[in-house]
Amino acid sequence: MQNLNPYGSELLTQVETYVRDLLGSQLPATRTFHTLNHTVGVVRACWTLASHYDVQEPSVEVLLTAAWFHDTGYIRGGANHEQESVKIAVRFLRDFNLPPEFYFKIEGLINATRITARPVGLLEEILCDADLSHLGSAEYETWSLLLKKEFELLTGKPMTLRAWNKQNIFFFKNHVYYTGYAREHWEPVKQRNLARLEE
Repeated sequence: MQNLNPYGSELLTQVETYVRDLLGSQLPATRTFHTLNHTVGVVRACWTLASHYDVQEPSVEVLLTAAWFHDTGYIRGGANHEQESVKIAVRFLRDFNLPPEFYFKIEGLINATRITARPVGLLEEILCDADLSHLGSAEYETWSLLLKKEFELLTGKPMTLRAWNKQNIFFFKNHVYYTGYAREHWEPVKQRNLARLEE
């Protein structure tokens, strides 16, 4: 299994333990997509991208910390979950006596994952691409059905697969990967997934 803590960081060890426990114990059952499995997948994708771009250890620590926390706000609902995720992260991290810029970077990284945001800089681009790496994966259909189920549980309204696919086609056509790695390795798979949706 891919190492989620490549440098043996004590901070990342504690962050991972905390987030695993938090999502495992407090995430509502309605969250079938935004789960611990999704978060772990995002952390792994971040490390894949960070290692490709030779991002150095201090920046990797910030990036992976943000990746672990980026969806924790879902324990408090879906509205403004990024803002809640920042609050949860800062509250946990303040006991570590980190420099102020660490907190600013965490806030910037998590807020960059807003669907309407545009990432600035390599780290934000990495986290945004990692967050939507499932679009360009062979497991896309599985993830899509989990997201459909989450949507239905939250709204209380069933959705036909045709309507769901139509919505996803629109999203696919308006989504871009920011890093060259994602465009080279994930975009071709994403396009094959889109073709299946359009069948």
